[in-house]
Amino acid sequence: MTHPPFARCKTCKRSLDWSEDRGWDHPALALRLDPSIRHHHPEPEFVSESNPTTVAVCDFCSATDRINWRYPCKDFGDEAHGWGSAGGWAACDNCHSYIEADMWTTIERRARRGREVVWPLIGASIRGMWAEFRRNRTGPAHFTGRETR
Repeated sequence: MTHPPFARCKTCKRSLDWSEDRGWDHPALALRLDPSIRHHHPEPEFVSESNPTTVAVCDFCSATDRINWRYPCKDFGDEAHGWGSAGGWAACDNCHSYIEADMWTTIERRARRGREVVWPLIGASIRGMWAEFRRNRTGPAHFTGRETR
């Protein structure tokens, strides 16, 4: 099935993940950080020139600008801890550079910004998801060329 590389939920405006078996869905990390998302079904709103208000989010640091990369990845999860991921991961230009250079501590510094209070509670889970991403990545990043700002 062909689908746009980025979509967000019309209801909560959060970015959505795609998988062949589940379709568009809220990312597991977003569900873990904000369980209220579970109270509605994701309704995709696609990025297009006619819909410029749609915002893509970096799956590594949550940046909302220059989201120009998509990493293919198998679905994975940890049912015991209630998290997982479906489909590819979006990355901003900065995180893409750090991923390619294997600079995960720098990505963590970016991801911690604005989350200093909750990072002790969520940091281990996020690092665990990044480790699973590295194990389940299925190929090189694809440049989407969507944003240049």
